[in-house]
Order: sequence, then structure tokens, then C-alpha cells
Amino acid sequence: MLARRISQRTPSNARYRHAIKHWNRAVRHLRQFIYTLGKVRRALANIPMYTIFDDHDITDDWNLNQAWCLRVLGRPLGRRIVQNALLAYTVFQAWGNTPEQFAEGKPGEKLLQAAQAWSASQGRDAKADEAIARYVGMPAYDPHTDLPILVRDGAVFILDRHPEAITWNYIVRSDRHEVIVLDTRTWRGYPADQKAIAPPMLLCPKAFEQQLVLPLQQIAEQTQIQTTFVIAPTNVFGLQVIDWIHHWQLQQEKVFSTDVGDAWNINVEALAKFLTTLFEERQQVVILSGDIHYSSVAHLSYARTHSKLQSVLVQLTASALKNEEILTRLIHTRLKHWLLPEKVRHWIGWSNPPNMVEISEKQLHHNRQLLTNSEWHCVLEWIPRNSVQNSRFQADISSLIAPWKRAENAKWKWLQPLMFWKFRWVQEGREVVGFNNLGLVHFELVDGSSYCKVIQDLYWFSSWYPTQVVYSRFESQLTPNKSLLR
Repeated sequence: MLARRISQRTPSNARYRHAIKHWNRAVRHLRQFIYTLGKVRRALANIPMYTIFDDHDITDDWNLNQAWCLRVLGRPLGRRIVQNALLAYTVFQAWGNTPEQFAEGKPGEKLLQAAQAWSASQGRDAKADEAIARYVGMPAYDPHTDLPILVRDGAVFILDRHPEAITWNYIVRSDRHEVIVLDTRTWRGYPADQKAIAPPMLLCPKAFEQQLVLPLQQIAEQTQIQTTFVIAPTNVFGLQVIDWIHHWQLQQEKVFSTDVGDAWNINVEALAKFLTTLFEERQQVVILSGDIHYSSVAHLSYARTHSKLQSVLVQLTASALKNEEILTRLIHTRLKHWLLPEKVRHWIGWSNPPNMVEISEKQLHHNRQLLTNSEWHCVLEWIPRNSVQNSRFQADISSLIAPWKRAENAKWKWLQPLMFWKFRWVQEGREVVGFNNLGLVHFELVDGSSYCKVIQDLYWFSSWYPTQVVYSRFESQLTPNKSLLR
């Protein structure tokens, strides 16, 4: 009987073999990553840049919803991981984003002094540790329950923070354009009247005012802005199939596996407020986004119902630099367009209180009263990608592949003609780039007019010739599509 119980509890040899195989594969990928890491670090060290964090800069699903905050920030280990990561981000990235916060007497300088003292004490200086937590914005926690303290902001809860905490969002100004960089991780609003897993507002009411409303009004008075760039770490609009998955997972209360709550459009009230806030002050907006492990371009045309004023928003997504998955490789191909093509989507909306409802093209055609009863409406279309082009960067990149990886590729080279799914024709999908990629954005004047178009070139490794870099081009007009707004 004892032997039977032991055998029932002991994993089979097949499970062990599977675990060993998975481990060895992960080690190979890690060795390849380390092999090129020095080259990437050297390149980035010589390129001026601005940055903003998302969850993987700190830890997976960081502040996704109230349940995550209570579970992770309610434990000493969770608080330590988040605090250490925020300190590293401060020193290596935020300091360069907003050096004025680190001037003499400012919270940034006090944080650096506390970090120096904490490091000199090898982590034993409790006062320095408390100062670091205060200046990086760690929420206070209840000493009786060990849970983070949440405070009300209108209809939502937000994480409490010290008034001297560093501000992560910022603005880069020019006389003709502006770049508004949003912090959508530490200012989330968690619905007070819903379950802890409910999708949050990515910006609570206070953050909306500080990060969008006041900056837009202030800059509008001082300069003549032609184009507004908004850096939104997570997508404003996602593929419809992803929306379906998110809503289904939310119904099943399984929100963590697919990050339900990170996209703006899962919380329609917050999305409506975001759009109306932008378009009250601007007519031309470009969103730069990432997070979702595939790249695309979406074009939104927006019009007020009882006004001739129209606006445009173009969302440029470039993701991921190094995190492609089986699913993203699949939607990269023609199969996605054949089975689940992205259709034009319509919404009608209201400003006070902010809300929006999606309607079908058929409903819109048969009942124009829907538009009359709304305050605004918008139309979303996905910009198709052009045919794949060979990169003009002809440098030999085989040196970026580790010797053992090159040997492995050579071993299977004879199978290449049989792998039809890697053929160039199959990889000519229409809507997204699902391989690891890097985006390059530029603007061109449309022939014979004063209007611009925005172009996003996405560079990726071809599957039909693994050491060749190719690129896919997306082109979008920076004007509303009047034919869709009629």
C-alpha cells in the first residue's frame, strides 16, 4: 500500500523528461540573449532617448488591478521587488527623462542621497530605506493588515502615496509638436463598487487632470501645436479578436493570463473620457504604444455630431523587441486575414458623463437617429501593411547569432524547403507584424497638399532567410476619413 501511494505521488519519467527538455530550451535561449546583450547595451548607450516604464520593467502584471495590488503589495517580498525595480528605473532612466526633478533640494536629489546611504549600509539603513520608498511613490501600508492603503478618487480607489514622490509622467515641448508621456501604471483607478479583478481606469480622475487636461490647455495657450504625440505604454485600441478574448476571460474571472485591464478599450468609460479629453483640445493625435507583442497601425476618425469639427488619431504600435510568441507568429501570416480580418468599427459617444457604445455598420445605416442622439461618433480602421521589403542595412548580421545557434540552424537547413509556413508568401500578412521587431517612424507631405502622412517601418528577421533583416511599411494619412464619417 505504501509503495502504491509513493508511486502515485511520484511524477512519471515523461514529466521529468519534459521538464528537462523545457529547461534546456530556456537555457539555450538565455545564452543567445546574453551573447548579443553587450552589443545592444553599447548601441543604446550611444543613442539619446526618452523612456517610460510598463509592467515588465518592474514585475509582470504590475498594478494590473486591485487584486494584484492587495496580493503583491500586501507582502514584504512583493514590496521589496517593486521598490528595488523603481529605484533602478529612477537611476538609469527617470533621471534622464526629467533631470529638473533631481536638482538641488528636489525629491530626486533626496532619493539619490537616500539610495547612496542605503547602499553604503548594505541595505541595513532603515531610515534610508523608508526615504527611498517615500520618494519612489511606494504606497503606505496598514501595519495591522500589512495591506497597501487605498484612498478614494471619485468613484475609484487609488494607491496612496507621499506628496514628495517623484512624478514619472512628463512632456517634451517644441514650437510645432508636443510629446505627452503617460504614466498608466501608478495612477490607476480601481472601481470602488466592483470586484477586485475589475478592469481599472488606466488614469484615475486626478491623473487625467494632471497628465492630460492641464498640459493640453497650458500648451495650447503658449504654442501653435500641429501634432500631439501621446506615449501610451498599453494600447488604446486592440485587435477585435483580442477584445473578444479579454471579455470572455473577464466573464470567467481569469484576468491575469491575458492581462485583462491593460488595454484602454476594456473600460469604455475611461476610453470615452480619454478620447473626449484629447479631442477637446487637439485635432491631430499620434499614439505611440507597445506592450502587446505584435505591431500594427490603426486610424481613428472622430467627429462631433452637431459640429463640422473633425479630428484624427493614429495609433502606432511597435512590440515586442524580444518577446514574440506562437500566437503572434500566427497572426503575422495571411491566415489571420483569411480567418479573422479586422473590420471597420463604429462607436457613438457622450461627454458628460463619458461613455461610448459600439454599433454595427448595419445599425448605423438603418437608424441614423443613433448619431443624432449622441454627442460624437468615431470610426476605427486598420491600416494594411505593404509588401515586405529588403532592408537597406546590408551589414552581415550572422555575427549576432551565437556559434552554437548557427550550428543548430545549419543542421536543419535541409528541411527549409519543406517548411512552407516560413515561405515569404505565407508571411505576407496584412494587419500586423508578429515577429520581434523595431519600429522607425517618419513623416512625409502628401503630394500637392499641406497634409502629412505618418509612416511606420517595422524591421524584423525574415523566416525564409534567418539572417536577413526585412521591413514592413504602414502608411496612414493624418486627416480624418471623411467618407467613413458621413
